[in-house]
Amino acid sequence: MWKSLVILCAVALTSCAGPEIPDTPGNSVVRAYSAINEQDSLAYMSSLSREKREVYEAIPAALQSMLNEWKGQRADVKVLSVHHNDTMATIVYNLKVEGGHPAEQDSLLAHAYLEEDGWKLGY
Repeated sequence: MWKSLVILCAVALTSCAGPEIPDTPGNSVVRAYSAINEQDSLAYMSSLSREKREVYEAIPAALQSMLNEWKGQRADVKVLSVHHNDTMATIVYNLKVEGGHPAEQDSLLAHAYLEEDGWKLGY
């Protein structure tokens, strides 16, 4: 009985956490926009490369301002291609924004860098 209850609780907690986005260069872009969609500043900061993170750490109001601009919007990212070497990647993606200011942009370019804790979105 207790064993079944423990297993049931473990399954329930796992499903509440949501699906984890695999650590790939292309998914660094997906993780960043997902954090913006959720208005999750900690998740957004952890999706960024050290260099980009340092800018927001130096100017904390910039992060809050960016999140405020995205409030009520929802970004949908479609990664088109990824070209990478061991530590740097170039990602081409389409962005569709729904909400107060809908927009679509095709073939946007982003760079990701492999850091100690995975691929991070950078400049």
